[in-house]
Amino acid sequence: MTETPLKQRLQAYLQAGQQAAARALCEHTLKAEPENLLCLSFLAQQAFMAGDLQEAESYLQRALAIRPEAPTLRQNMGMLYQQKRQHQTAAREFLLGLKALPDEQVAGEMALRLADALRHVDKVLAGRLLAWLFAQQPALAQAWQLPQAPAAIRELSASNGQFLARHRFESQWHVAQEFLSDSTESAGRVRLFLEYFHGLRPVQWAHPLQRPSYHFFPGLRAQPFYDMDEPWQMALRADWEKVREEKNAILQTRTGIKPYVDEKTPDDPDWKKLEKNLQWTSAHLLKGGEVNAEVASRCPHTMQVLQKLPLVRMAEHAPEAFFSILRPDTYIPPHFGLSNLKLTVHLGLDIPADCAIEVGRERRGWAPGEILVFDDSFRHAAWNRSQAERAVLITEIWHPDLRLEEQQALSAIMQEQAAYQHALQQVQWPQLLADMMAVVLEPAGEPVGELKHRQQ
Repeated sequence: MTETPLKQRLQAYLQAGQQAAARALCEHTLKAEPENLLCLSFLAQQAFMAGDLQEAESYLQRALAIRPEAPTLRQNMGMLYQQKRQHQTAAREFLLGLKALPDEQVAGEMALRLADALRHVDKVLAGRLLAWLFAQQPALAQAWQLPQAPAAIRELSASNGQFLARHRFESQWHVAQEFLSDSTESAGRVRLFLEYFHGLRPVQWAHPLQRPSYHFFPGLRAQPFYDMDEPWQMALRADWEKVREEKNAILQTRTGIKPYVDEKTPDDPDWKKLEKNLQWTSAHLLKGGEVNAEVASRCPHTMQVLQKLPLVRMAEHAPEAFFSILRPDTYIPPHFGLSNLKLTVHLGLDIPADCAIEVGRERRGWAPGEILVFDDSFRHAAWNRSQAERAVLITEIWHPDLRLEEQQALSAIMQEQAAYQHALQQVQWPQLLADMMAVVLEPAGEPVGELKHRQQ
């Protein structure tokens, strides 16, 4: 009997609900054709669903003896060993299935199942695999909340996502503890911050108009504006005219001047007006924690003044400092900043009439040589309705309610995050596959490789 008619008869029996007849057909076929893969696979599946794992394994072994590199057969064998709680053996089967695929092709479901098995063998490797897989196939990371995704994928996405979140939490909590005592209030706040950050606990917002898009630290005052009288403010005010002179020189030479919104914006007409548009421009002295030599070298006095401020320092995120130029008749629509860990500082330089910023429900204007300090994790918008340019120097300082040990812990956390992201960008599938094979194929009874792969 050829395979196509056999498949048709099998499907007909199954559609009619005649499972016993379908099994009898395959059992009869195997007597004449012992290497019929369709029947071996079908009977293995039937035995698995009936809970007869020994019989299912026997059929799969026969099938794999015929076609040892069949990814689907390897996946089914891996699922069987997972059911038997033989996680290292299951991981081996999934790995062999993935290895049999064309170069650089990674089957999402099999990789998720592999990660699920690796979690019991080598947590660090499981974390590396999941981080790489979710970066390469973001839909898998989100599948748990997509009703149209297959149920198995949703379940694997949810469980592996929770594992990776917990794994990343533990790595960063370990880093933070160097600066904290477990018994202090600071330790509790940093730990809760990490639970929020990794989605292990629902965020308890401090204010209905405060929704930072990246970081939320608990226990900090939540108010739009901060009226301060600190020594660094006096230094900034005292030198504001020299800062403005350096800004003017930058504008005249157009050094480092770029659209502030240089990426694709939300599908909103007010944002689309600003996308890659010189209506709102900036010249960065500091960006992502790094000095922008092109601009900074022309603004030595401004750079000296900035060093007097309690600037936020976080690897690849802060500090930032830049001249912000808002041309006439320009509107910045409402939005939220990244974090409530820091406060935004504006030093007024060129301030025409009819310019303002609204943070939360509070509206204020700028003045030359004066400072505004506000929390940009609140909903905020700004505008220049005059016929002249508005210019301010913008930078950011730590939220004053953050203790020194908390600042140090947060800086260390973000240093770890930056190193982790950098390492993730270097991961190549062939090397990751080889690392996993080296651990999973260890002889039975020897220690598994959890301590061998501490590289992130």
